[in-house]
Amino acid sequence: MNAGAAHDVVLLRDFAAPPAAVFRAWTEPSLFARRFGPQGIRVRMTADVRAGGRYALVLHGEDGRSYPLKGDYGEIVADRHLLMRCNWEVHPADWKQGMAALGAAPGMAEEMLWLVDFAATQAGCRQTPTCRFADAAMREAHVAAGIEQGWRSGFDKLDELLAE
Repeated sequence: MNAGAAHDVVLLRDFAAPPAAVFRAWTEPSLFARRFGPQGIRVRMTADVRAGGRYALVLHGEDGRSYPLKGDYGEIVADRHLLMRCNWEVHPADWKQGMAALGAAPGMAEEMLWLVDFAATQAGCRQTPTCRFADAAMREAHVAAGIEQGWRSGFDKLDELLAE
């Protein structure tokens, strides 16, 4: 995927937990499922967490609709870095039409990269996920659809998980 800053959504959040705990919440499927997605979303996930391994997850909305994602893992550096390719080609057709209405051209690449960095801080860990899209139009459609709010809501769920 050829992309740069114009194609990225970069989010960051500090957590009062060590990088190993935050990294584990990304790499243990049962923990990932508990903390991923906005409040009210339930997630089911299967994963083979290793470079080249694959994952599949389904987000179940409060409205009863399902939004499947699949992908694979690229580089994994324990407690420091994670790269995941995310593909939404099996998302519902009306979701795709909604994205097209927000500026994503039909037929555009239906995937993004998640590049996640974990850095120790005095208080715990700074997690910096970058969502990298194939082009700026797909990025803008996701921003208009609320990707930043959704991820931040998921960070709140991660805060709760780490506090247990």
